[in-house]
Amino acid sequence: MSLYHEAAGILQAVRKEQASVKSLVFSKKGWKSDPKTLFALSTEAAKWSEVLSETLEKSGILGVEKQLTPELALVLTHDLFLSKKGIALPASHGLYTSVSKHKVRLSAELTKASYDVDVQVLIKLSSKGRCAINQHISRWREQWDCSCKTSLQSQLDTTFADYSRSSTIRGTLSGGNEKRLHIDKHDP
Repeated sequence: MSLYHEAAGILQAVRKEQASVKSLVFSKKGWKSDPKTLFALSTEAAKWSEVLSETLEKSGILGVEKQLTPELALVLTHDLFLSKKGIALPASHGLYTSVSKHKVRLSAELTKASYDVDVQVLIKLSSKGRCAINQHISRWREQWDCSCKTSLQSQLDTTFADYSRSSTIRGTLSGGNEKRLHIDKHDP
């Protein structure tokens, strides 16, 4: 499908020419794909390019799949994980299979990359104060806070009674199978 090749070409041109996605998409006539769809895919892939590029690099997929360029792999990986409908290609298509057969590895690397980015964002924002951090807390967390009718101490006594305390977020990741809990001093 030409959509992915055209979007990859746009991302490549954006990196080389320092032009905007909008100007590249709408200044050229004769796209095989719908310009609105092309613009949407290109902008979303560009928005996620930092995390997706890291994911692709660490997964090693580009070394295995020779027909994929970094930009083409980026837009395909974007649709594989971040698009509601997934990759808009038949399952038998070569590009679809070249990315989907590495889905488990890509998913693991995407999870690691997403966690690293979230931690970096929180570290950068911590110097700006509690309000800036609260603006970046995920939607589900905010909804949970609004609907929760309990107290921190009540949850520590019941739900988290068998957890050990950690002084840092990173401390919760180490420790094997041990259940560890970190309570943020700014936003418990």
